[in-house]
Amino acid sequence: MRLAFLVNDVAELVATQTTAMLMETAVNLGWEAIVCDVYSFAWRTAGGVSAKGRTVSGADSYASTTEFLKALKSTEAKTVDLSAVDLLMIRTNPARDKNNDWAHQCSLHFARQLKSEGVKVVNDPDGLANAANKLYLARFSPEVQPKTLVTQSEELILDWLHNTDKRLVIKPLQGTRGQGVFAIDKTTSNLRAIIEIVTRDGFAMVQEYIPGAENGDIRVVLLKGEILEIDGEVAAIGRVPAKGDFRSNLHAGGHAIKPEISDDLRSAIAQLGPTLRADGLDLVGVDFITDKLVEINVFSTGGLYGAQNFTGKDFCKEILVRLNDER
Repeated sequence: MRLAFLVNDVAELVATQTTAMLMETAVNLGWEAIVCDVYSFAWRTAGGVSAKGRTVSGADSYASTTEFLKALKSTEAKTVDLSAVDLLMIRTNPARDKNNDWAHQCSLHFARQLKSEGVKVVNDPDGLANAANKLYLARFSPEVQPKTLVTQSEELILDWLHNTDKRLVIKPLQGTRGQGVFAIDKTTSNLRAIIEIVTRDGFAMVQEYIPGAENGDIRVVLLKGEILEIDGEVAAIGRVPAKGDFRSNLHAGGHAIKPEISDDLRSAIAQLGPTLRADGLDLVGVDFITDKLVEINVFSTGGLYGAQNFTGKDFCKEILVRLNDER
Protein backbone atom coordinates (compact mmCIF):
# COMPACT_ATOMS: atom_id res chain seq x y z
CA MET A 1 0.00 0.00 0.00
CA ARG A 2 1.43 3.39 -1.04
CA LEU A 3 -0.36 6.27 0.62
CA ALA A 4 0.28 9.94 -0.24
CA PHE A 5 -0.66 12.84 2.03
CA LEU A 6 -1.12 16.39 0.75
CA VAL A 7 -0.55 19.10 3.40
CA ASN A 8 -0.13 22.86 3.62
CA ASP A 9 3.48 22.64 4.78
CA VAL A 10 5.41 19.64 6.12
CA ALA A 11 7.33 21.87 8.53
CA GLU A 12 4.08 22.87 10.28
CA LEU A 13 3.02 19.32 11.21
CA VAL A 14 2.80 18.61 14.95
CA ALA A 15 2.26 15.36 16.80
CA THR A 16 -1.21 16.16 18.16
CA GLN A 17 -2.68 16.73 14.71
CA THR A 18 -4.94 14.07 13.22
CA THR A 19 -2.96 14.31 9.96
CA ALA A 20 0.33 13.38 11.63
CA MET A 21 -1.37 10.58 13.55
CA LEU A 22 -2.78 9.12 10.32
CA MET A 23 0.69 9.23 8.73
CA GLU A 24 2.33 7.41 11.64
CA THR A 25 -0.46 4.84 11.71
CA ALA A 26 -0.03 4.14 7.99
CA VAL A 27 3.69 3.50 8.40
CA ASN A 28 3.14 1.31 11.46
CA LEU A 29 0.68 -0.73 9.35
CA GLY A 30 3.57 -1.44 7.00
CA TRP A 31 2.45 1.01 4.32
CA GLU A 32 4.64 3.54 2.55
CA ALA A 33 3.75 7.15 3.39
CA ILE A 34 4.60 9.96 0.97
CA VAL A 35 4.08 13.52 2.24
CA CYS A 36 3.99 16.49 -0.12
CA ASP A 37 2.72 20.05 0.05
CA VAL A 38 0.50 22.12 -2.23
CA TYR A 39 3.45 23.81 -3.97
CA SER A 40 5.22 20.60 -5.01
CA PHE A 41 3.08 19.32 -7.92
CA ALA A 42 4.18 18.94 -11.52
CA TRP A 43 2.46 17.51 -14.62
CA ARG A 44 3.96 16.25 -17.87
CA THR A 45 2.10 15.13 -20.98
CA ALA A 46 4.00 11.85 -21.04
CA GLY A 47 4.60 11.39 -17.33
CA GLY A 48 1.42 12.34 -15.51
CA VAL A 49 1.32 13.97 -12.08
CA SER A 50 4.36 14.01 -9.82
CA ALA A 51 5.37 15.89 -6.68
CA LYS A 52 8.39 16.52 -4.52
CA GLY A 53 7.60 14.43 -1.47
CA ARG A 54 9.18 12.96 1.63
CA THR A 55 8.80 9.20 1.82
CA VAL A 56 8.84 7.09 4.97
CA SER A 57 9.06 3.35 4.43
CA GLY A 58 6.55 0.93 5.85
CA ALA A 59 9.49 -1.25 6.86
CA ASP A 60 10.05 1.13 9.76
CA SER A 61 7.90 1.55 12.87
CA TYR A 62 7.70 4.32 15.45
CA ALA A 63 6.91 4.42 19.14
CA SER A 64 5.24 7.83 18.93
CA THR A 65 3.97 10.41 16.48
CA THR A 66 6.72 12.76 17.66
CA GLU A 67 9.36 10.18 16.73
CA PHE A 68 7.71 9.65 13.34
CA LEU A 69 7.63 13.38 12.56
CA LYS A 70 11.29 13.72 13.44
CA ALA A 71 12.11 11.02 10.89
CA LEU A 72 9.78 12.53 8.29
CA LYS A 73 11.17 16.05 8.56
CA SER A 74 14.75 14.82 8.33
CA THR A 75 14.00 12.95 5.10
CA GLU A 76 15.02 14.58 1.83
CA ALA A 77 12.18 15.49 -0.53
CA LYS A 78 12.41 13.69 -3.86
CA THR A 79 10.24 13.56 -6.97
CA VAL A 80 7.56 10.86 -6.72
CA ASP A 81 5.14 9.64 -9.38
CA LEU A 82 1.78 10.18 -7.68
CA SER A 83 -0.04 8.36 -10.47
CA ALA A 84 1.41 5.16 -9.00
CA VAL A 85 0.09 5.60 -5.43
CA ASP A 86 -2.95 3.72 -4.16
CA LEU A 87 -4.54 6.52 -2.16
CA LEU A 88 -4.11 10.28 -1.90
CA MET A 89 -5.40 11.89 1.29
CA ILE A 90 -5.95 15.64 0.98
CA ARG A 91 -5.10 17.01 4.43
CA THR A 92 -4.75 20.68 3.59
CA ASN A 93 -6.44 23.66 5.23
CA PRO A 94 -6.86 26.52 2.73
CA ALA A 95 -8.49 28.77 5.35
CA ARG A 96 -5.19 28.87 7.28
CA ASP A 97 -3.16 29.71 4.18
CA LYS A 98 -5.17 32.39 2.39
CA ASN A 99 -2.12 34.11 0.92
CA ASN A 100 -1.51 31.01 -1.19
CA ASP A 101 -5.06 30.34 -2.35
CA TRP A 102 -3.74 29.80 -5.89
CA ALA A 103 -1.75 26.78 -4.74
CA HIS A 104 -4.73 25.22 -2.96
CA GLN A 105 -6.99 25.77 -5.97
CA CYS A 106 -4.43 24.21 -8.33
CA SER A 107 -3.85 21.27 -5.98
CA LEU A 108 -7.50 20.27 -6.42
CA HIS A 109 -7.00 20.23 -10.20
CA PHE A 110 -3.97 17.97 -9.82
CA ALA A 111 -6.01 15.73 -7.52
CA ARG A 112 -8.80 15.54 -10.12
CA GLN A 113 -6.26 14.40 -12.68
CA LEU A 114 -5.01 11.69 -10.34
CA LYS A 115 -8.58 10.58 -9.71
CA SER A 116 -9.14 10.29 -13.47
CA GLU A 117 -6.07 8.02 -13.63
CA GLY A 118 -7.54 5.65 -11.06
CA VAL A 119 -6.01 6.93 -7.83
CA LYS A 120 -8.48 6.99 -4.93
CA VAL A 121 -8.62 10.54 -3.53
CA VAL A 122 -9.99 11.32 -0.04
CA ASN A 123 -11.78 13.62 0.10
CA ASP A 124 -13.03 13.86 -3.48
CA PRO A 125 -11.63 17.11 -4.99
CA ASP A 126 -14.97 18.08 -6.51
CA GLY A 127 -16.67 17.54 -3.17
CA LEU A 128 -14.03 19.69 -1.48
CA ALA A 129 -14.56 22.47 -4.01
CA ASN A 130 -18.33 22.37 -3.35
CA ALA A 131 -17.83 22.43 0.42
CA ALA A 132 -14.96 24.92 0.55
CA ASN A 133 -16.84 27.39 2.74
CA LYS A 134 -19.63 27.40 5.28
CA LEU A 135 -22.30 28.04 2.64
CA TYR A 136 -22.20 24.26 2.09
CA LEU A 137 -24.58 24.10 5.06
CA ALA A 138 -27.30 25.32 2.67
CA ARG A 139 -27.33 21.78 1.22
CA PHE A 140 -28.87 20.42 4.42
CA SER A 141 -32.28 20.61 6.02
CA PRO A 142 -33.14 23.73 8.07
CA GLU A 143 -34.31 21.30 10.76
CA VAL A 144 -30.75 20.32 11.69
CA GLN A 145 -29.21 23.80 11.89
CA PRO A 146 -29.87 27.17 13.52
CA LYS A 147 -31.59 29.95 11.61
CA THR A 148 -28.86 31.38 9.37
CA LEU A 149 -28.13 34.35 7.12
CA VAL A 150 -25.15 34.61 4.74
CA THR A 151 -24.55 38.12 3.45
CA GLN A 152 -22.16 41.03 3.17
CA SER A 153 -24.98 43.51 3.69
CA GLU A 154 -24.86 45.48 6.93
CA GLU A 155 -28.48 46.45 6.30
CA LEU A 156 -29.70 42.84 6.29
CA ILE A 157 -27.77 41.99 9.46
CA LEU A 158 -29.05 45.07 11.32
CA ASP A 159 -32.60 44.41 10.13
CA TRP A 160 -32.49 40.90 11.62
CA LEU A 161 -31.02 42.19 14.88
CA HIS A 162 -33.60 44.94 15.26
CA ASN A 163 -36.45 42.48 14.73
CA THR A 164 -35.40 39.86 17.26
CA ASP A 165 -34.72 39.76 20.97
CA LYS A 166 -32.32 36.86 20.53
CA ARG A 167 -28.53 36.96 20.42
CA LEU A 168 -26.84 36.22 17.12
CA VAL A 169 -23.40 34.89 16.26
CA ILE A 170 -21.52 36.49 13.36
CA LYS A 171 -18.38 35.02 11.77
CA PRO A 172 -16.49 35.04 8.46
CA LEU A 173 -17.89 32.61 5.90
CA GLN A 174 -14.40 31.18 5.34
CA GLY A 175 -12.94 31.58 8.83
CA THR A 176 -11.22 29.01 10.98
CA ARG A 177 -10.16 28.34 14.59
CA GLY A 178 -12.76 30.68 16.05
CA GLN A 179 -11.11 33.76 14.56
CA GLY A 180 -13.40 36.74 13.94
CA VAL A 181 -16.38 35.20 15.75
CA PHE A 182 -18.63 37.53 17.78
CA ALA A 183 -21.84 37.19 19.76
CA ILE A 184 -24.05 40.24 19.15
CA ASP A 185 -27.48 41.63 19.95
CA LYS A 186 -29.23 44.95 19.36
CA THR A 187 -27.54 46.46 22.45
CA THR A 188 -23.98 45.53 21.46
CA SER A 189 -21.63 48.49 21.44
CA ASN A 190 -19.54 49.06 18.29
CA LEU A 191 -22.02 46.90 16.39
CA ARG A 192 -21.33 48.49 13.01
CA ALA A 193 -17.59 48.16 13.58
CA ILE A 194 -17.97 44.44 14.32
CA ILE A 195 -19.98 43.90 11.13
CA GLU A 196 -17.38 45.85 9.18
CA ILE A 197 -14.55 43.71 10.58
CA VAL A 198 -16.30 40.44 9.72
CA THR A 199 -17.40 41.49 6.22
CA ARG A 200 -14.24 43.37 5.26
CA ASP A 201 -12.79 40.51 3.24
CA GLY A 202 -15.93 38.62 2.24
CA PHE A 203 -19.31 37.32 3.29
CA ALA A 204 -20.45 36.87 6.86
CA MET A 205 -22.39 33.96 8.28
CA VAL A 206 -24.90 35.07 10.92
CA GLN A 207 -26.61 32.43 13.04
CA GLU A 208 -29.13 32.42 15.84
CA TYR A 209 -27.39 31.87 19.19
CA ILE A 210 -28.28 28.35 20.33
CA PRO A 211 -29.32 27.93 23.97
CA GLY A 212 -26.67 25.77 25.60
CA ALA A 213 -23.85 27.17 23.47
CA GLU A 214 -22.21 28.42 26.65
CA ASN A 215 -21.61 24.74 27.53
CA GLY A 216 -19.66 24.18 24.33
CA ASP A 217 -20.03 22.09 21.21
CA ILE A 218 -19.29 18.57 20.00
CA ARG A 219 -17.02 17.58 17.10
CA VAL A 220 -17.99 14.19 15.66
CA VAL A 221 -15.88 12.44 13.03
CA LEU A 222 -17.82 10.80 10.22
CA LEU A 223 -16.53 8.12 7.86
CA LYS A 224 -18.55 7.45 4.71
CA GLY A 225 -21.35 9.63 6.08
CA GLU A 226 -21.70 7.66 9.32
CA ILE A 227 -20.45 8.22 12.86
CA LEU A 228 -17.02 6.64 13.28
CA GLU A 229 -17.19 4.36 16.29
CA ILE A 230 -15.55 1.21 17.60
CA ASP A 231 -17.32 -1.04 20.11
CA GLY A 232 -19.78 1.74 20.94
CA GLU A 233 -17.04 4.33 21.51
CA VAL A 234 -17.51 7.37 19.27
CA ALA A 235 -14.75 9.36 17.56
CA ALA A 236 -15.80 12.68 19.07
CA ILE A 237 -14.72 15.38 21.46
CA GLY A 238 -16.69 17.92 23.43
CA ARG A 239 -15.18 21.40 23.41
CA VAL A 240 -15.88 23.66 26.38
CA PRO A 241 -15.24 27.43 26.15
CA ALA A 242 -12.72 29.16 28.38
CA LYS A 243 -14.20 31.23 31.22
CA GLY A 244 -15.63 34.47 29.89
CA ASP A 245 -15.70 33.31 26.26
CA PHE A 246 -18.48 31.68 24.25
CA ARG A 247 -16.18 30.22 21.58
CA SER A 248 -15.41 26.56 22.14
CA ASN A 249 -12.56 26.23 19.63
CA LEU A 250 -9.47 24.71 21.23
CA HIS A 251 -7.31 27.35 19.52
CA ALA A 252 -9.47 30.02 21.19
CA GLY A 253 -8.80 28.69 24.68
CA GLY A 254 -11.43 25.96 24.93
CA HIS A 255 -10.65 22.53 26.35
CA ALA A 256 -11.69 19.04 25.28
CA ILE A 257 -13.86 16.56 27.19
CA LYS A 258 -15.42 13.21 26.37
CA PRO A 259 -18.95 14.04 25.15
CA GLU A 260 -22.30 12.33 25.46
CA ILE A 261 -23.83 11.47 22.06
CA SER A 262 -27.60 11.86 22.34
CA ASP A 263 -30.22 10.11 20.23
CA ASP A 264 -31.26 13.51 18.84
CA LEU A 265 -27.67 14.17 17.74
CA ARG A 266 -27.45 10.76 16.09
CA SER A 267 -30.72 11.44 14.28
CA ALA A 268 -29.48 14.79 13.00
CA ILE A 269 -26.20 13.26 11.79
CA ALA A 270 -28.08 10.52 9.95
CA GLN A 271 -29.70 13.23 7.79
CA LEU A 272 -26.26 14.41 6.61
CA GLY A 273 -24.98 11.05 5.40
CA PRO A 274 -26.59 10.77 1.95
CA THR A 275 -25.33 14.19 0.80
CA LEU A 276 -21.82 13.64 2.15
CA ARG A 277 -21.58 10.25 0.46
CA ALA A 278 -22.92 11.63 -2.84
CA ASP A 279 -20.27 14.38 -2.75
CA GLY A 280 -17.45 11.93 -2.03
CA LEU A 281 -16.72 13.49 1.36
CA ASP A 282 -15.58 10.31 3.07
CA LEU A 283 -13.84 11.79 6.12
CA VAL A 284 -15.36 14.88 7.72
CA GLY A 285 -15.82 16.48 11.12
CA VAL A 286 -19.21 17.92 12.00
CA ASP A 287 -19.69 20.45 14.80
CA PHE A 288 -22.94 20.49 16.75
CA ILE A 289 -24.30 22.60 19.57
CA THR A 290 -26.86 20.34 21.25
CA ASP A 291 -28.50 18.80 18.12
CA LYS A 292 -27.95 21.77 15.77
CA LEU A 293 -25.31 21.63 13.05
CA VAL A 294 -23.06 24.72 13.04
CA GLU A 295 -20.13 23.65 10.86
CA ILE A 296 -18.87 20.92 8.52
CA ASN A 297 -15.11 20.46 8.27
CA VAL A 298 -14.14 18.70 5.05
CA PHE A 299 -10.41 19.40 4.66
CA SER A 300 -8.06 18.45 7.51
CA THR A 301 -10.67 17.04 9.87
CA GLY A 302 -9.32 17.07 13.42
CA GLY A 303 -10.45 15.72 16.76
CA LEU A 304 -8.87 12.28 16.81
CA TYR A 305 -6.11 13.10 19.29
CA GLY A 306 -8.66 13.77 22.03
CA ALA A 307 -11.04 11.05 20.88
CA GLN A 308 -8.36 8.36 21.00
CA ASN A 309 -7.13 9.53 24.39
CA PHE A 310 -10.65 9.53 25.86
CA THR A 311 -11.67 6.12 24.49
CA GLY A 312 -8.46 4.14 24.02
CA LYS A 313 -9.66 3.21 20.53
CA ASP A 314 -7.43 3.37 17.44
CA PHE A 315 -9.68 5.40 15.18
CA CYS A 316 -6.79 6.24 12.83
CA LYS A 317 -6.23 2.56 12.06
CA GLU A 318 -9.97 2.03 11.56
CA ILE A 319 -10.09 4.89 9.02
CA LEU A 320 -7.11 3.69 7.01
CA VAL A 321 -8.11 0.02 6.97
CA ARG A 322 -11.64 0.83 5.85
CA LEU A 323 -10.50 3.24 3.15
CA ASN A 324 -8.04 0.63 1.87
CA ASP A 325 -10.71 -2.10 1.89
CA GLU A 326 -13.08 0.10 -0.11
CA ARG A 327 -10.64 1.10 -2.84
